[in-house]
Amino acid sequence: MRRTRGFVRYPMVAFLLFTMTVTASGGPLDDITTMNDGVFIPQDTFTFVLDTPVNLLNDSLRSLIRADQASTRFPTITGAGYAVAIVDTGVDAAHPALAGRVVAGYNATGIGSTTNYDDDYGHGTHVAGIAASNDATYTGLVPQADIVAVKVLDSSGSGTWEGIEAGLQWVIDNRVTHNIVAVNMSLGTSSVYNTEVTSLISDELAALKNAGVFIAVSSGNEWYANMPDHGVAYPAADPSTVAVGSVWSDSFGGVLWGSGAIDRVTEVDRIVSHTNRSFAMLDILAPGALITSANNDWETGDDFVSMGGTSMAAPAVSGMAVLIRQAIEENWPVADWPTGSGWQDTILQIMQDYGEMIMDGDDEDDNVINLCVGFSRIDALGALTYTTPEPATLILLTTGALVAMRRRRRLR
Repeated sequence: MRRTRGFVRYPMVAFLLFTMTVTASGGPLDDITTMNDGVFIPQDTFTFVLDTPVNLLNDSLRSLIRADQASTRFPTITGAGYAVAIVDTGVDAAHPALAGRVVAGYNATGIGSTTNYDDDYGHGTHVAGIAASNDATYTGLVPQADIVAVKVLDSSGSGTWEGIEAGLQWVIDNRVTHNIVAVNMSLGTSSVYNTEVTSLISDELAALKNAGVFIAVSSGNEWYANMPDHGVAYPAADPSTVAVGSVWSDSFGGVLWGSGAIDRVTEVDRIVSHTNRSFAMLDILAPGALITSANNDWETGDDFVSMGGTSMAAPAVSGMAVLIRQAIEENWPVADWPTGSGWQDTILQIMQDYGEMIMDGDDEDDNVINLCVGFSRIDALGALTYTTPEPATLILLTTGALVAMRRRRRLR
C-alpha cells in the first residue's frame, strides 16, 4: 500500500519519449514522453507571469530539506562507498561536479556502443547532479557517492521499453560490483494511473526492490491535463517503485507552465501546480522547482542551469535514500537491518514519518484542483537524527551512581 498513516505521497517527473507500448494490468500503457516542464527552456517550458524571479540559479534545495544541517551534525554520512544508478539520458562524466565518480555505465538505447553512456540530451546530467554533485555551492544529497550512468534515452529524449528493461537488467547484474543501493528514474508516461499497474519492466523493478535497492520515480507533470482524474505516471505507478512529487524550493514569482498549469504565486513548500497527484499513489514530496544542477553543455555554456519538474524531485529522494541506507548500516546492529524489499519500505517509512507535512490546497495559489490532503516532504536532518544514535549521556541516578545510558532509536 502507498497510503501510510492516513497520508499519501505525490511525486513529480520529467519524462522522455518512448516509441513502444507495454501491457499493464489495467490496460495498455502509452508511450513515455519527455515533459517540457522538465527541461529548462523558458520559451517551451514556462514563462514568468507576475514577477521577475529573484534568483534562477539558487542553492535552496539543501537548505529547505535541512541537508546542510544534517551534514554538519553527521559529517561522515556522505554516501561514500555507495552508488546511485541514474536511468536516464546518460551522464556527462567529465562535468566538474561529477568527475571521477561516474564509475560505470551502460548504453541500452541500441544506438552506438554499449559503453558510450554520455549525455547528449542534458537531462540525465542535471538529475545526477541533484543526487550527487560535489560542487561547493550546488551540492547534491550524496556528494561522495559513486554514480552509475544507465543511458536508456537518446539525443532526442526517446527510447523504448525494451531499452529500459535492458538498462535495468544491467543494473541488476552489476548491483553488487558497484554497491548500487538506489536507482533514479526521472521518466514516465503522460497518462496517469490511480491503481498499481505492471508492465514489461515490472520483473526487473521487483528484482531490484527485492535485492534491497530503493527505486525513486518521478510522478509526472501532467496534472493540469489529467485532472480531475487522480493518478501518477508509470513507472511511478508500479508496485515496486516510490512515486515522487514536487514542491517549490523558493519564491520565483508567478509561473505559467507549458502544460497549461499556472502557479500565480510560488513560495517554499507549495506543491508545484503541474505535479501528478493521487490519494492512493503518491508516496513522497521533494523540492523540484527550480533546482540548479549540472549542465551537460558546461564546456561551451554555463556549468549549472536551473530546471523544474518532478524529474528534479526524484533524485533528491534517491540521494536521500542512500544517506539513510548508510546511516542504518553504520549505526544499527546488523540484526536490526532490513532485508530484501524491507530496505525500500523502511527507508520510505522513515522519509514519511520524519519529513515535513505539506497540505495540498492550504496556501497554493494556482489553477488546478487541490486535493486538501497532506503529503510528507523529505527532511534530511529529521531522517538522519532518527537513524543515528545520540552520543552516550551520563545520568545521575537518585542513588548517586553514574550510569552511562545510550539511547538508540528503532523503527516503530
